Amino acid sequence: MASIILIDDYDHFRMIINMMLENSGHKVRLAANGQEGLELFRDEPADIVLTDLHMPGMSGIDIIHELRALSDEVKIVVMSGFLDQSRNAKKMGADMFITKPVSSKKLLAAINTLLA
Repeated sequence: MASIILIDDYDHFRMIINMMLENSGHKVRLAANGQEGLELFRDEPADIVLTDLHMPGMSGIDIIHELRALSDEVKIVVMSGFLDQSRNAKKMGADMFITKPVSSKKLLAAINTLLA
């Protein structure tokens, strides 16, 4: 199973995704913003970082840049309700884009694909 950092500014969304991922056997650490997420990654790198695209302060694009400066190996999944932003996220270094609302089936399939 994977070590995952989940970065999203909505508490309820973080809790739901966390429960789903932990029930699937993944180790999950949570961050309410980009700065917290990057600190978690610096303390202990993860296999996968799941991040929202639009958050106050540091955006998902900023997070992608920072993560890529720290590691070429981490898999980055951007989650957003803004489908038109998927190209920008992938151009900036995200490995995958998932449209919100996120289904458990779709998210777990994406994680399995990235881990393969």
